[in-house]
Formats: sequence, C-alpha cells, structure tokens
Amino acid sequence: MWISYIKIAFRILIRNRRFSLINLAGLMIGLAGLIIILSWVRDELSFDRFHQKKNQIIQLVVKFPQGILDPNTPYALAPNMALQYPEIASYTTLMRMESRINCSFIFNPDSIEPVKAYETAVARVDSGFFGIFDFPVLFGDKPHLFTKPDAVVISSRIANIYYPDKNPVGRSIIINNTQLLTISGVVDIPGNTFFQFDFFLPIFEDLSNDWNWSDPTYLLLKPGVDIDRFAQKITSYMNENYPHPLPGDHPLTVIPIQKTHLAFGDKWKVLLFSCVALLLVFVAVLNYMNMATANYNRRIREMGIRKLMGAGRKQLITNFFLETFILAFIALVFALFLVELSLPAMTPVFGREVEIGYMDHPLLLIALLTIVGVISSLASIYPIVLFTRGNPIDVLHHTLHPVSKRSRLILITIILQFTLSITLMISTLVVINQIRFASRADLGLSVENVVSIPMNQGIGNNFRGFLERLESYSNIEMATAGQAYPFQEDYKTNIDWAEKESGSMGLVRFSICLNDYLDLFEMQIISGRGFSDDYRSDMDKYIINESASKMLGFEDPVGQSITMWGRTGEIIGIAKDFHHVSLHREILPHIFNINPANYSNLKFIFIKLGRGDKAETIAYIESVCQELAGDFPFSYSFLEDEIGSLYKADQNLSRILGLFALLVLIVSALGIYGLAFYSVEKLAKVITIRKIFGASPGNILALFYKNMLGRISISLILAIGLSLFMMTRWLQNFAYRVDPDIMLFILPAILAFTLASIATLIAIWRSVRQNPADLLKQE
Repeated sequence: MWISYIKIAFRILIRNRRFSLINLAGLMIGLAGLIIILSWVRDELSFDRFHQKKNQIIQLVVKFPQGILDPNTPYALAPNMALQYPEIASYTTLMRMESRINCSFIFNPDSIEPVKAYETAVARVDSGFFGIFDFPVLFGDKPHLFTKPDAVVISSRIANIYYPDKNPVGRSIIINNTQLLTISGVVDIPGNTFFQFDFFLPIFEDLSNDWNWSDPTYLLLKPGVDIDRFAQKITSYMNENYPHPLPGDHPLTVIPIQKTHLAFGDKWKVLLFSCVALLLVFVAVLNYMNMATANYNRRIREMGIRKLMGAGRKQLITNFFLETFILAFIALVFALFLVELSLPAMTPVFGREVEIGYMDHPLLLIALLTIVGVISSLASIYPIVLFTRGNPIDVLHHTLHPVSKRSRLILITIILQFTLSITLMISTLVVINQIRFASRADLGLSVENVVSIPMNQGIGNNFRGFLERLESYSNIEMATAGQAYPFQEDYKTNIDWAEKESGSMGLVRFSICLNDYLDLFEMQIISGRGFSDDYRSDMDKYIINESASKMLGFEDPVGQSITMWGRTGEIIGIAKDFHHVSLHREILPHIFNINPANYSNLKFIFIKLGRGDKAETIAYIESVCQELAGDFPFSYSFLEDEIGSLYKADQNLSRILGLFALLVLIVSALGIYGLAFYSVEKLAKVITIRKIFGASPGNILALFYKNMLGRISISLILAIGLSLFMMTRWLQNFAYRVDPDIMLFILPAILAFTLASIATLIAIWRSVRQNPADLLKQE
C-alpha cells in the first residue's frame, strides 16, 4: 500500500512539475542555510568540550564595577590561591608572547639554508598545562614535555610546514637569535579551542609576586569539588590580596572551560544566526503553503474526483504528507551537496574550517531526517486542511473555502516573507554602514603612509644608528618606535597621584614610546608641550590625554606630578583624545612615557614614508634591516591596512546577514511567482474582459503591480520597526556609532520590489499576451 502512495505522490509531483520545482528550490535553499548555520553553531558549542577533565577546569575572571568580565587576571593569583585553597589540584597561566615581544624563529639552523620567520601564536605556560588540557600528542612523551627549560612544544601545523612527514622531536629551533630550543613534542590543536597557539614554552620562574595583569589563568579542581561553592568561596580574594588599591569592588569569579568561548561576546551571534536560519526555513515553509494555495483550482477538482472514487480522508492526508516529505527529502539531498560545496568558501567568514560532521557523528543524519519530517508536517498542514475536508459535491463546486479566506492567508504570508527579507537587508546595510564609519572615522591620529616593522635584537643593538640610517633616506620623513599600533594600545596600569585622597587614579591605558611618537602620528597637543628632542631631559615626565586630565579634576593639570611604576614625574602636556582601541570601546585615560628603562617593551618601529616610490623605499628599509639584523626575518605592514582587522568580526557578520537576506528574498520571490499564477487563475475572466475592451499588457501589469506595491509597503513599515529594534541593540556594542541613513531603509524596499516585479512579470506574461479568445475557451 505504501508503494502505491509513493507512486501516486511522484506522479502528482511530476504532473505539477512547475510548482514542484519552485517548492524544491525554496526548501533546498532553506535547508542549505539551516545546515550551514547549525554546523557552525555545533562547532561553536563544542569549544573546549573535548578535554577529559572539562567539568573540573575553570577560568578565573575578574568582574569590574561596571559589570564587565575581564578574562585576564594577575599572574600571582593562581600560585597564591593554590596554597590557600585545597580544592585546587593544579593551575596554569597562559602568557601570550605576542603582546610582549616579537618572536622570530630560525628552523633547521644546522642546515645550509635555514628558514627564518616571525610567528605570533607563541605562548608560555606552566609545566602542568598539558596535564590539565587534553591536546593529542602526536610525537613526544606527554609527562616529559616540559622537563627542561629549553623545551618547546609545537603544533602539528608548524610541524607540517617545517618538518613534513618527519618526527621533529629532538630538532633545534633558535628563538630571537638568542636561545636554542629543543622540540620536545608535537600536539594537534583542533579548531574548536581557545588555545590556537603554535609554540608552547615552559614557565619556570616564580610568579607568586608578579601582579601584572594581561593574560588568562586556569585552575583544575579536584574531583567532586562543587564549582559554584568554590566560586562563592573565592569572591573576595582579589579585593583582599591585590597589592594596589582599585576604585570600586572587583570580585573574583570563575567560568567552566566549556562555557568560556561563549561567555565573552559570541553567545549573541549563536542566537542571532540560529534565528536567521530558522526564519529562512520558515519562509520556505510559508512559500510551500502559498504554492499549494496557488494551485488550488487544479488540486481541488482532483480531490473531489478522488473522494467520489472512494478515497478516505486518511488516504488523502497520507498522500499530501508523502508529497511534501518526498519533495523535502530530495531538497535535503541537494542541500547537503550545496553545503559541501559552500562550506570551504565560508571559512574566511567563520574564521575557521567548519564541517557538517555527519561522518564523525552519524546521529546528525537522523537529526536532519527528523528536521525534514518536521518541515514536511508543518508545510503540509494547511494543504491538508484545505483539500481534504468536506463532501465531494462541495469540493467540486469550490464552495468549501471561499476565495477571500485563501487570499487573506496568501496576503499575510507574502507580507511576512518580505518583512523578514527586508529586515535582514536593512540590518546588513546598517552593519556595513557602521563598519565603514568605524574604519573611516577620525581616530585623532594619522596612519597615512606609515609602515611598521617588528623590533628585534639585531636592530635594538644599534637602534639609534638604525633610525638615523632610515631618516637619511630621501623618501622617509620620520621613524620612531612604540609598544603597539596606536589604535591597539590596550595595555593597562595603575597611576598614583599624591594630591588624590585615595592616592590612586585607578587603571589607565599607557604607551611606552620614543619622544617623537606623537609627532609621527600627528597627535595634537592641546595644552603644555610635547616631548623634547633630548629624551634624557623628559624621560621621567609624562603626557596624558584629555580623559586622564578630566579624571584628575584640574582644568589644566600641566605641572602636576604623578607616579607610574614607582617613578614620579611631571605632567608636561595634554594630548587630544584619540581612539587607542576600536570604536567598540570608549576612550579611557591614557598616559605616554619615554623612559629608556622601559624600552624592552618597544615592539614596533614605525616609519613615515614620503610621496615617492613606496616599493623602492621598502626595498631600502629591507636592505638596512638585512645589514644590521641579517639573522632575523624581514617583515612589514602598512598601518592603514591593519585598521580593518579591528572590525573583522563585524565584517563577517555583515556578510552572513547579507547572504541570508538574499536567500530569504529569493525564496520570497518564488512565493510572489506562485502568487502571480494564483492571481492569473483567479482573475482570468477579469483579464479577458479588460483585453476585449482594449486594455494593453501594460494596463494589466499595472493592476498586479499596484497590489504588490501595497504589500511591499506594508512589509517595509513592519521591517523598519523590527530592524530598528534589532540594530539598536547591536549598535550598543559600539561606544561610538553613526545614525542610520534613510537610504538604508529605502534601498532594500527598491530591491525587494524589483525582484518581485521580475518574478511577477515572468509568471503572468504568457497570460497577459494571450489571445482573449483562448482565455475564454479555457474558462
């Protein structure tokens, strides 16, 4: 019997192939979008869940008075807490070397042509790191990875690049041309972990007195320890033990390792993209219902005849469900094929390689079939109700369901589809507009024609001579050095001020730089003066920004004394506020210091180029670097190109939203196509009479477009309200944001109307051009 049902379902789908193909396309697009997003969501939720002791591993977190969670904690916390709390079995600190020093490596130093390269994914960890986290060890002995201070563990990615098809354990690597390291192991670092590092070096020094604060700390609790009770127990530890006074309360808390990835900002992305994928499938289901309704006249006669031949309601329901399920199943097959082709291209958008994973997790296939079953049930509910109720005579006379009810349902679904597509398009344009504003905003400094090269020991040994060689070149205006790009100065420290009652200004951002750093980046001094050319006379003096001046409470704090890192010095100038981090975050108090005692913090040399030949100038810079630091690799970048990296996640968001907005719009256009066919069927007599009385094809098209324009206008009004609600909340992620332009709302409506117009024209052109006599014969 089921074989008979399947045969009938296939015959009906083939006979109504135009509607079947439209529904197949809509369901395929909806399922492909759903699978892509669900694959990404599954990958996001799997972060650091592969560790065997994941239920015992926690990350220490400091909560600021504003409610912000800081994933970085002082280094001294873990070793001191381990002595006080018996619940702690082990701990590890993760020192990211990228924020401290440029790491250059020489691979195969004993070979004729050793390979030199700068690597950024370098970390120092405690000896118990690989006992806490379970990264597969491909080569080496796991318990003895860090038994020697010169050991280094590398990732499989680095091993495949520099030691393909070899066991590199025992090989030597030179870091920064000063220390010889021996590879003690190779570990596989999967994509779904926070610890995306290629080099792991051991920490052997005692950190119990180091209260610096720039990296995360992890604890391994003993089995059976309740995490919530432990968190309550350590709440006040930070406030009671941090040696420098901090304004406000800074409680210490913890986050389980499997929740840390989503705890610091990505949770809303998972919710947003999941909702977008479900909306896409929802629109495809609505489209299926519309197409079923558009094919009403043909199917209702079929149902009446089948009822007269003795078909029961249960049989008709089974047939309708099988039609939908077969169509949805075929759509799933095509969707999986489409997703397999699309996912590699989505890697730059997601930031890593994402797979469906049904080979490793066969239950995913069952889940996908269940989704197909749910979609089939939802999509077939209305057609089943529409076509299977009533007696055969009423069915054949079309009296069961008045046209007006079907028309209202179609009208509502079409308006809903276009509301969703226009909302996504508006949201995409708002995101793009904000990113464009952020990347082009006046940062309070200039990075035009500024090149950065990494500082290394070879350059540092003859630093002043190196700068003089650069500035002697005709197309180089100036050269200086600093600890970071000026728009990525997220280093914080404590500043003490004797005139303040508490003695502390709290945490401020700071820059370690040379005396001409502010001049090169054209930062404006609004009060006092800049650093003099004779750095020795100003090495214990400070320049602060406007926000720091306001914190001090003086109209003009020039001449006041503050203390940084135990050195008391005079404020000699106030710099105009500049964006020292991305526009996501507000401008904070900032201090500049040029004391040579801190020059070990200098990481980059910044070179201001003239208007001459850039390639020739870069070649000259490389020649000087090779002459003075030939043992180090040469690398450079233009700061104008680096600004975009601050908003990479937002750019990916705009791409994903734009893609799904287009998909929703395409599916909605398919619905418009079906609606146009339904309208031609319903208005066949009207079209015939109008043509007999001389109406042109343009007049008849205007009749359809007038109604469509009204529907899209309603959708636009609803979409504006919905997108304003969504985007207002998203824009709160930026401390500095632009007001949306009116064109951001008009352009999606124009695009939606254009696409709908094309779909309508294709659907009704044959009927509009047809001879009235032929239409009367059909009637």
